[in-house]
Amino acid sequence: MMYRPQFLCPGDSVSIVSPASIINPDYVKGATGVLESWSLGVTVSSHCLDHSGLYSGTIDERMNDFRHALYDPAVKAVLCSRGGYGAVHLLDGLTDDIARNPKWIIGFSDISALHALCVSRGVMSLHAPMCKHLTTEPADNRCTHYLRQILFGEIPEYKENPHPLNRCGEGRGMLVGGNMAVLCGLISTPYDIFLPGTVLFIEDIGFGIFTAVMAFIFLCTYNDGELRGFFFLGIVIGMILYYQLCSKFLLRAVIHITEKLKKIIRQFEKVCLRPGIHIKRNLKWQLKKEKKQVTMALKKQIKRGGKSDNTKETK
Repeated sequence: MMYRPQFLCPGDSVSIVSPASIINPDYVKGATGVLESWSLGVTVSSHCLDHSGLYSGTIDERMNDFRHALYDPAVKAVLCSRGGYGAVHLLDGLTDDIARNPKWIIGFSDISALHALCVSRGVMSLHAPMCKHLTTEPADNRCTHYLRQILFGEIPEYKENPHPLNRCGEGRGMLVGGNMAVLCGLISTPYDIFLPGTVLFIEDIGFGIFTAVMAFIFLCTYNDGELRGFFFLGIVIGMILYYQLCSKFLLRAVIHITEKLKKIIRQFEKVCLRPGIHIKRNLKWQLKKEKKQVTMALKKQIKRGGKSDNTKETK
């Protein structure tokens, strides 16, 4: 069972922290105004608007800001100012703090690393808008409205039109997910959320660009640092051709191949595991039989011993 942090009431406080990249102060100011219009108090962490290289602060500074928000009894929710990169630096250090002081952690993108940490500790969190969205989007924005509803204990119903490639059906399980690139980076770690019995959602607005940049870095690394224009041209043309011509067919092919592989694996498991199941059943039956025989022998021995004692007493 997942632990659900307390819902907020008017007058409660929200702390804005920056666990990852640098945030524009105007966005923090705008988000503060929105939260205050919801009758919530707002505190801004000490290093929320700082910068250390590409990050909002050093690892220790970001860690201390987050811990302070978790341990502050007046704070009922922690709003991450933005994503970017850097939240993964805090995972190991916040493991116990999240469990001891569960509060609503709000954010998306790189903040998915903190959501994965919450899942590993059995605590619910909110994959929801951050400061830029709250500042630039209108007050009646659907995502902003949903965030407000959930914080105050009103759970909304989501209805989305299916994608043409969706396979419609029903499913039930714990909802987990977040940014695809971040979650893939956490596979086979204590924060891996790809677990049986869960419903997975993923978001990523620039994964194609990210992979293009990584491919470019790879090419440069193995090309003695020579940058050629055709590298960029090839990557751009490849992305356009893939999305316009190949993506739908390739996705269908991957789904088809995956289903075939699942069937093959199931058959393989049946063939390989069946002898083991029979051996286990036979061993269990044999042990039960031996146990019964030993129990009966002990009872007979005890009975004989009792008769012998009675005979001696009579004599």
